[in-house]
Amino acid sequence: MKVIVVGAGTAGPALAIGLKRAGHDVVIYDKFTAEVYTSTNSVWFNETGGSVGIATNGLRVLESLGVREEVTQNSIPVFGATFHKMDGSSPVTQHGASDSMPGAQIWRVSLNRIMLTRCQQEGIKTSISKKLVGITDVGDSVVCAFADGTTDSADLVVGADGTHSVIRRLIFGEDKIAVPTGEVGWVGRTDLGQGKGKEGAGVNAVNDIPICLYADRRKRTTVMISRTRQDQICWNVSDFNTATEATADWRPSPDLPSDIETLGTLVDSWGAPKHVTDLIRASNSIAPYAIYDLDDLPSYHNGRRVVLIGDAAHAMRPNLGVGLSMGLEDAGTLIELFAEFPDPKDFDIVFKAYDALRLKRTQGVAAKARKVSEMSYSSSEFAANFTHMTMRFAFFVMRYIDMMGPIENYDYKTETANFIAKLKSEK
Repeated sequence: MKVIVVGAGTAGPALAIGLKRAGHDVVIYDKFTAEVYTSTNSVWFNETGGSVGIATNGLRVLESLGVREEVTQNSIPVFGATFHKMDGSSPVTQHGASDSMPGAQIWRVSLNRIMLTRCQQEGIKTSISKKLVGITDVGDSVVCAFADGTTDSADLVVGADGTHSVIRRLIFGEDKIAVPTGEVGWVGRTDLGQGKGKEGAGVNAVNDIPICLYADRRKRTTVMISRTRQDQICWNVSDFNTATEATADWRPSPDLPSDIETLGTLVDSWGAPKHVTDLIRASNSIAPYAIYDLDDLPSYHNGRRVVLIGDAAHAMRPNLGVGLSMGLEDAGTLIELFAEFPDPKDFDIVFKAYDALRLKRTQGVAAKARKVSEMSYSSSEFAANFTHMTMRFAFFVMRYIDMMGPIENYDYKTETANFIAKLKSEK
């Protein structure tokens, strides 16, 4: 079958690679233009954005696609995170699932390059400057229309077009949008050892645990520092108090020196440690961002020939650090289902199985992330101090009951194989 994947982030290319290897004809379309570079080997997005975490469940998918080793070589292993008050005091460490392998923290651009380069090597065509404006089901195929006037058709269309998915709105209605949470800020990257202020900058921020957070729970401000390579640190600065309109697209700063100085001064005023503000002032790139949340959808497909994966299906708050891995699970699940049911006449079986395997799981994780986000801030100084003081006990309980275990240790191949076996036994 022919498959059109709309969206060249992470989940889309992952699915494209798996389906291409199974013998399907796969193409990728993405709307980005100026932010994309091309070479003889691949295309990739501009050098902006921050870090992303890939949990054990996501790494399983990458391993099955043959890219885990390259991801590991370009990332830092992660076992947990350390939380501080904004001034760097009172550190509390949260560990990952008790019996899981370490996750990986990687610069988003590095991950994107790895995935799209592998797509190129697999013979998957990736077209840029292709903004989707419409889809039409013509019976035996779906026609995609783009803003430049071109069209393409396929047996299956996959909406991997992210938080602000056009395909989601086209198949479920214009009201099915991810809404701003009110949290906005900046993400950035600092390459160490490349100029004044960068030698050793931020080293104290990321010691044994490569992710450190500094928060003022009453003022609702946060700085996260994450090491993504030995010579690279990413960060994000966020608050609920900035009168900045949330933006749907990531755009690099047009005036880096001015913006990093302004941002450094702002974080200074919050009382953050000096090594944190030094790190921000030494940034190589920064970009604005906003956090969105998507209400639960009734399904992840239209019942015909269109299916959603990743943030297009279940954009969630980042507080559990597993949103990207959920998207990779989606891709892995569909790869396994189409391996068993490769004929378009079996789309109904695939889609129903996909919903059964993914709806409850992903929406449950999104609900937990939402709850953690709501508990992260307090209305008074006393409540803020009490919340931070009780975090140590809360993390102990979470580890004791292994709250993250069912999330991080999920094996999509086993779960999908068991579901397929159940389907066959019921026939």
